[in-house]
Amino acid sequence: MRDLHSKRIIWFLIIIVLIGCLFGCGQNGTEQSISRTAEPFTPVAVQAKKDYQKLVFDDFYSDKESKTLSPKISGMSGQLVQIDGFMAPPLTPELEFFVLTRYMMEQCPFCAALAQWPADIVLVYMPEGQSMEVTDHPLIVKGRLEVGEETDEQTGFVSLVRIYVEKIEVLE
Repeated sequence: MRDLHSKRIIWFLIIIVLIGCLFGCGQNGTEQSISRTAEPFTPVAVQAKKDYQKLVFDDFYSDKESKTLSPKISGMSGQLVQIDGFMAPPLTPELEFFVLTRYMMEQCPFCAALAQWPADIVLVYMPEGQSMEVTDHPLIVKGRLEVGEETDEQTGFVSLVRIYVEKIEVLE
């Protein structure tokens, strides 16, 4: 009787493992992460193929010391853009907005000394009612670019360059 009970337990465990393989295998971690992260940020109206202009951090300023925006980026305000970068360590784990930087940062830019503050940053706003989990993986951010000095009413954060997200991909 005891052997029969042990055999049933073993078969039960084998069936559980097989079911897990059927529903969990066949996808590598990258695909799951990108799919899980990217899908919620793609509104139905945006699912049609769109052309995003590639933007790089070097396009931002004519003069980094004076923070004079370049003619290129000034002329792109309101257009759809794509930029690659890293999420700066945030103040909270669930984000409705975050700071995108050229390089990975180890410390929250709001907590860093002024000398460590990144010169090239973009304030990235998530769609209303949506948030994003913190990641230290590279990101591809796609959305509408807005250029010009603006102070966020909720946070008081002053920005020169903002992107309103349509889609985000997390690369691993």
